[in-house]
Amino acid sequence: MASWDEINLANRLWTIPADRMKAGREHVVPLSDAAVAVLDRAMKFKRGPDGLVFPGMLRNKPLSDMTLTKIMRDLGRSETVHGFRSSFRDSVAERTAFQPAIA
Repeated sequence: MASWDEINLANRLWTIPADRMKAGREHVVPLSDAAVAVLDRAMKFKRGPDGLVFPGMLRNKPLSDMTLTKIMRDLGRSETVHGFRSSFRDSVAERTAFQPAIA
């Protein structure tokens, strides 16, 4: 549900409004070089200043939750995308010295 009005590429920040967060507080995410590169590429598909960053096929609807699953299937992969965030955090904890907040 990220929208372009939440993205500040100049400051490399994504600010998620409180109403979209479980905790009910605004959340600010620093953007890595890789994230900025993805957003730069996504800009060519931008549908207005406050449109969705990753729009789906239907107007004003986000990308389907099955999109990544379909991509994995199309690539002939058997892994699932469910739990990706948790897997990433485990990997960071096991393989790096980064603090959990950074992961």
